[in-house]
Amino acid sequence: MYEYLNSLDDKDIVCGAIIVGWDANSGPEFHRVFIKNKKVVKQRGSMPLALGSGQGHALRMLQSIDYNMSTDDAADLAFKTLFNATYYDKHSGGELKVYHINESGWKQLPVMNALEAYTRYYDLHSRFERKTLFLVVDAGIQPISANDLIEHFQPHANLLASHRVALCKFGGDCFYFHRLVFEFEDEAKRAYETTTPHVRTTPSYLERFPDQVVLDNKNPSVTVYVNWSSRGLLEFLHDECQLLYKMVDS
Repeated sequence: MYEYLNSLDDKDIVCGAIIVGWDANSGPEFHRVFIKNKKVVKQRGSMPLALGSGQGHALRMLQSIDYNMSTDDAADLAFKTLFNATYYDKHSGGELKVYHINESGWKQLPVMNALEAYTRYYDLHSRFERKTLFLVVDAGIQPISANDLIEHFQPHANLLASHRVALCKFGGDCFYFHRLVFEFEDEAKRAYETTTPHVRTTPSYLERFPDQVVLDNKNPSVTVYVNWSSRGLLEFLHDECQLLYKMVDS
């Protein structure tokens, strides 16, 4: 990895990896390889260890690590850590993947999809309800990106995160599920005030998203349907909608 990153002509990119293994003599080993200030850095580290734009949010969760915890509790902490890091990071999200490494080798634990993670760990971000908007877009039209939403709402408020989370199906209708997280409640309120009520009754999932906003920065323009984050809305998405596949903006 170090040699590969060093071979790149363009080191303006943000790229890196954490490499974990088990040494027969010293036990677990952790290494970070990444690009910083156009230079490739390699470090040998110890837990807690994180890398990437969401690492600050990850490390806050990892402070509760206990080396005597059970494998199940450690896996739960790992999932929570990934969820917390991606929830507040501007462009990441999607499936959560956790691996268990010991002296016998490694195995991947069952993948947790985005809607399951949002529902299971709702309490981690419930205090952000009034800073978070959920949006849906008809999957039959041109998809929109995180940047499209950032460009539209940025004049009104400072966005912490904008994710296209998943492609879902409810009944016979498919839609993209997006999420916006604002830095302050009054900013989220100002953003919501740019929406207007709609009177559409079909597709039926729109009953859960009573307001709309038109993205004029798209050609042609795209109508996005909006509601505040809530446990009930997440449970509807998790329990009543089929997750077709996860989406991750880059």
